[in-house]
Amino acid sequence: MISIEPSSGFAPATDSSIEDLFRQAGAISEGHFAIKSGHHTIEFWEKARLLAMPDLVADIARRMASIVKEAEAEVLIGPPIGGAILAHAVGLHCELPALFFDKGPEGEMLVLRGYSLKKGARALIVDDIVSVGGTIASAEAAIESLGLQCVGSLVIVDRRGGSPRESLAELKHPLRALLVKDTPRNESPDDCSACKQGVRFEVHKERLALAD
Repeated sequence: MISIEPSSGFAPATDSSIEDLFRQAGAISEGHFAIKSGHHTIEFWEKARLLAMPDLVADIARRMASIVKEAEAEVLIGPPIGGAILAHAVGLHCELPALFFDKGPEGEMLVLRGYSLKKGARALIVDDIVSVGGTIASAEAAIESLGLQCVGSLVIVDRRGGSPRESLAELKHPLRALLVKDTPRNESPDDCSACKQGVRFEVHKERLALAD
């Protein structure tokens, strides 16, 4: 059974403070977008815009640090690229080693780079935004395959509640988030309301924009 409820004893942010940070970074766009999970949405959160601003990353890391301490993690591991940045920022606050995953040929998470850890070390996954949980599920499997103890995952924003339930990956361990955001919905292409209304797709700016 897939649960998208926050773990007991932890209250995710219910105010707009996390969303304010994304807006401060110019990281939220409105329109009609196709996202990595394959769903369509009318609101896109470009985490790279937030992660490009060290002061905002430091703020996020400070908030995450208290949760990391509750989990009694001994090592942090982040998926590329956003999770790797966040893991290192949080590691600075918690004085913990921060590793990053590599992606395999099928997109699976791999732990390479010759890291040295004690067997059974308590590892916490750190990432930016989760929509369906596929990356987190792969990261859990990678951690356990190495003989480490996965104590869960920590993300900035949990969007699983806004995605079709049948698309959600099953997670074995608790996922905590600074912000749980269920709206607007992430819709399957066949049921996309914006598509049905003929709203044109917005194209993301993937190249560097230089101002005069």
